[in-house]
Amino acid sequence: MQASIPVLVEEERVMQANAVVNMVSSLSGLLGPALGGAAYSVWGILPVMAVAAGCFFCSAVMEIFIHIPYIRKASGTTVLREAARECVSSIIYITQQKPAVGKLTLCAAGVNFFMSALMIIGLPVIVMQELDFSPAEASRMYGYMQAVLGAGGLAGGIGAGLLGQKLSMDRSYRFLMFAGGMLIPMGLVLLLPCPPYAVYGVLALSALLIMASASIYSIQIMAHIQVTVPSHLTGKVIAWVLALSNCAQPAGQIIYGMLFENMRGMMAWIFFGTAAVSVLIGWYNRDAVAYT
Repeated sequence: MQASIPVLVEEERVMQANAVVNMVSSLSGLLGPALGGAAYSVWGILPVMAVAAGCFFCSAVMEIFIHIPYIRKASGTTVLREAARECVSSIIYITQQKPAVGKLTLCAAGVNFFMSALMIIGLPVIVMQELDFSPAEASRMYGYMQAVLGAGGLAGGIGAGLLGQKLSMDRSYRFLMFAGGMLIPMGLVLLLPCPPYAVYGVLALSALLIMASASIYSIQIMAHIQVTVPSHLTGKVIAWVLALSNCAQPAGQIIYGMLFENMRGMMAWIFFGTAAVSVLIGWYNRDAVAYT
């Protein structure tokens, strides 16, 4: 899907197209669990699965009418050899021919390894275990926090869609550095003797702004890659970007899981350390963009 966007829309519309994809993804992640849970509680699993099957079928039918320009390449080799050759060519492109794209890939992986993993592991630990909530209240407040994260991603998609051409790739690092800076209030409120609801409020607001900024940054990076990478390499390069980013996140979750387990009473410093690293990644992103 990401590789198809630049051949389906005009170049000046790529940013908005990515923003729409991001908004739909965030909205489905925000409303899907709530609607699914409500439907399951009222009708049970079979009607829910029937509706889901119908939605998949409708999606398949709609895709029949999407015309994606495609030029078939003649090849006399086997599928495995062709796949290996294409894989090597994409690696050579992002490491030698266009190393700036490789650096942006590392930045995207770094965001998932440090910032996204911290949000996924740190917030539930703090809300469920550290704040003085009852078990029932903690579960409810964590559910609200998940909604806040989804709303942040949705807000970022809307912001990227509205700003469109006003977003400059040269200044994309500012969103990343801002998101890293918003980890500092989260660490400070854990150090200060604040009421649980005050701590929760600061965490929720900071998480909302972090998700919005990170979403805008991700949309900019993806649109930049789609526009600058040659069409015959777009899908393969995006595959590397997504593969490294998606693999970095669970690796980061393992690290943060150990940190939160062994740093009870010092969790604020985890946020401060991640903030510092995130700012450094933003600065590295600035240098990478300068050479694109």
